[in-house]
Amino acid sequence: MSYLKVHRKTSTVIIIAFVFIIIFLLSVLIKGNVVNYETIEVKKSNFVVSMRETAEIKAVNFRIVTAPEGVRENVSGNLQIIYLAPEGTTVKKGDILIKFDPSELLSKLNELEDQLDVELANYEKIKISQQTRMKRMLSNLDGIKYSHKIAKLQLELLKYESESRKEAARLNLKKSEIELKRIETIIQSQKIIDRTELKKLEVKINQIKSKIDKINKDIESLTVKAPIPGLVVYQEYGWPTRIKYKVGDKVRPGSWIIRLPDLTKMQAILFVNEIDRKKIWVGQKGKVYLDAYPGSVFHGKISSISTLSKEYKRNSNVKVFEVVFSIDESDPRLKPGLTACVDLEIESIPDKIFIPISSVFEKNGKDFVLVQGNKKPIEITTGKINHSFVIVEKGLKEGDRILKNPFVSGMEKLGYHNYKIKETQKLKALAEHFKKFKELGIEYNYGENRDFKKILKQKNEEISPEKVMELIKKNGGRISTEILDKLKNSSNQKIKVDNKKGR
Repeated sequence: MSYLKVHRKTSTVIIIAFVFIIIFLLSVLIKGNVVNYETIEVKKSNFVVSMRETAEIKAVNFRIVTAPEGVRENVSGNLQIIYLAPEGTTVKKGDILIKFDPSELLSKLNELEDQLDVELANYEKIKISQQTRMKRMLSNLDGIKYSHKIAKLQLELLKYESESRKEAARLNLKKSEIELKRIETIIQSQKIIDRTELKKLEVKINQIKSKIDKINKDIESLTVKAPIPGLVVYQEYGWPTRIKYKVGDKVRPGSWIIRLPDLTKMQAILFVNEIDRKKIWVGQKGKVYLDAYPGSVFHGKISSISTLSKEYKRNSNVKVFEVVFSIDESDPRLKPGLTACVDLEIESIPDKIFIPISSVFEKNGKDFVLVQGNKKPIEITTGKINHSFVIVEKGLKEGDRILKNPFVSGMEKLGYHNYKIKETQKLKALAEHFKKFKELGIEYNYGENRDFKKILKQKNEEISPEKVMELIKKNGGRISTEILDKLKNSSNQKIKVDNKKGR
């Protein structure tokens, strides 16, 4: 029994202590006391009004490394990658980036080399045959020349003989001369024929050698080397899924495989909403912050702004301008593909007191801060604002210490009041839209979803759901008076909008 009493007393004490702790915490919240007591000193300096945009780091100069295009005549299909330099590695000029499978070219090379051996052997065989035949013909010519000399000598010996015998000798000499000329002509013709035959064989052999040289060059080109020093970045392909090449992939000759950026000069590519276009200009200065390296800061300026806007994403109504921001510094941390934030300097206001946005909270449209030593919040008048700081026009002086990141019950962070006003305006506009819906006999069933996917079910043939959706999409997903007029002119029948069933 004594043990149970002690246990009950201990439990009671614990419960009472827990209740006191809860009451204390509630009293802290109710009285508006601050949870975070970290303070900062209020100072006066130049205030920069800036605009922050997300960007991607890219190289100003780069080289595209492709699959060799000159191999088309010797390759029947695509080229297979058997080696890729690891992405993200820094390479020097001449380092190997890609290797392609040379099997097909090696097979053709072996065939051509065998063919060359056959043609060379045939060439030598024909050449020897020609030489042998020419020797016989020249030997025969020598015999005819000898016979011609004898005939000529016989005619001289018959100088004192009868005319009949001298005439016979002259005819024999004439016959010998004709035969000599005939054989000499045949030999000259045969030499021309032999040279032509050998020339044809030489042309064929040279063609084979040329093909072999071309294939050897093609085989050499299958090992692709870095044309400049840079960083290996794999090229993406395919739409909408962007895929990077890998070992084993087959690619067409000429395909882009690797992007080799020059890291000595970098830039940031960002997209500015058309609403903010008037806030930027070429030559505008700013700073770049890398998400991967907190605390890193780089400087630069806008070098170009696209003339025409474009869709930020496919099927998006948001229009943006592409902006190129040139970075002054060269740093190994600046690598293509890194995500960054670019602060564009819009205006510089000298000699202003400004404090972190996180230090300001608001209530009923008024701004407050907590000054060290004061139990109650101090009302301030705020001025221009950037992504991190806000100007204090009235209510603080240099040397004051304020809480850096206060939390006070019953009050909201700076900007919440404007946010609520905008949300209220959106709700009022939405209410007006659905009021128009009701007037036209259009019903909308939210179902379980509130993502405003309007699925229409048609009840007559005068207006199709596709036409209604087209009109809605053209107006950014909202139902304007113009669209309602078009709907009214198209049909007076009731159209049911059912988002729950999904049909």
